[in-house]
Amino acid sequence: EILSQGRVLHSPLRVAIYGSTEETAERAVATLGGRYPWVSFVASMQPPFGPRSAEDEAGDIEHLVAERPELCLIALGCPRQEEIIARHYASLPSAVWIGVGGTFDFFAARRRRAPGLVQRLGMEWSFRLLQEPSRLWRRGRCAAFRARGRCGAAGTDGAHDQHGIASDRAVG
Repeated sequence: EILSQGRVLHSPLRVAIYGSTEETAERAVATLGGRYPWVSFVASMQPPFGPRSAEDEAGDIEHLVAERPELCLIALGCPRQEEIIARHYASLPSAVWIGVGGTFDFFAARRRRAPGLVQRLGMEWSFRLLQEPSRLWRRGRCAAFRARGRCGAAGTDGAHDQHGIASDRAVG
């Protein structure tokens, strides 16, 4: 939806992609570029999976800042993408940062979306659970565990709001 709003701009909407795999990102950019010609993909970076040094991450963000995107789509999965956004959104305060998880898999035709009826019923998560049971079940258990306050997100004091979202209060 946000990409479709870009057509009212007088210049192309500058979008950066951070995450996913190179092949998936390339295919998603091709699909999205065809669908939204007023979007300009100014950066596409795919950091390696797994832990990274602060220096490597800072180098990626420096490159991202140099491209001056207006929209940063972060596709690293939960909670990693939220942690990246929390650490670096101030580097590009005029940009909108969105954690998109596995969305590029759908645009790259690597995963199927749920049938329309399942989507309208708000049950798309169940369709995804059937497609990737071990990965999504494990994530769901972890999210439920965090929501109950049993573990804090990185960089927080473990406090959560009424929706189970970790607070942004830094550990003192």
